[in-house]
Amino acid sequence: MHAVLRTVDGEECVALIGKLRDQGYYAEMPGAAQMADLLEGHFVELVRIPMPSNELEQISDAVEEWVKFLNAPAINIVDNAIRKEFADVDASIADINSESTLDDHASTLEKLGKRIGVPATTVQQ
Repeated sequence: MHAVLRTVDGEECVALIGKLRDQGYYAEMPGAAQMADLLEGHFVELVRIPMPSNELEQISDAVEEWVKFLNAPAINIVDNAIRKEFADVDASIADINSESTLDDHASTLEKLGKRIGVPATTVQQ
């Protein structure tokens, strides 16, 4: 299943989980809740694998949009991935040699930081 999920965009995966649990989308589909549970379990494993900051930002955006349909483990794993992004910031910017790329990365971190309560002033430092 991981090979399949790696080819599926993370934000699409979150949206599918939400749609499977939202009665407005697949209410008549037998087993929708079970499929969502299975997909969410694999999503949690997928997010454990390091990813670029921009992908994490897209997944975080999707989690915010579908949060009421996600269970705590899926939400927590994304929050933990964001915390790890901040913990590893020195390594992630070490290879950036363009000011515009660095500015883009800082913008991404600022947005992600809001999700877990990191003040923008911390990102700007």
